[in-house]
Amino acid sequence: MQNRIESSDPCPAWCAGIHPVGGVHRVEVGSVTVDGKGVRVVVLQTPSHTPSVVISGAVYVAVHEEDHEDMAELLTMCGQPALADLVRRAAQIMNDEVLKDDSAGGAR
Repeated sequence: MQNRIESSDPCPAWCAGIHPVGGVHRVEVGSVTVDGKGVRVVVLQTPSHTPSVVISGAVYVAVHEEDHEDMAELLTMCGQPALADLVRRAAQIMNDEVLKDDSAGGAR
């Protein structure tokens, strides 16, 4: 992407925000309305950490990597399939980045 402040900023390909070098990488995967309240699913990555899936709005929940599919299934069971799909898409963004790094010889 070409929305970087400095070319030396090592942003992952999915990072959508303009931020200073060393800032938090972020992409909003999507949002839905649940009981009249906006809920966003975001992928965040702070410096020196792996990315994480976050559900935010009226509440803030960081979903552990090993729990992505379980969270999506729970949301589906609770009648929130659109929110579940966003969690799955966010997890896929993270998985694609890890696979890309692994194929390039990088390690996380």
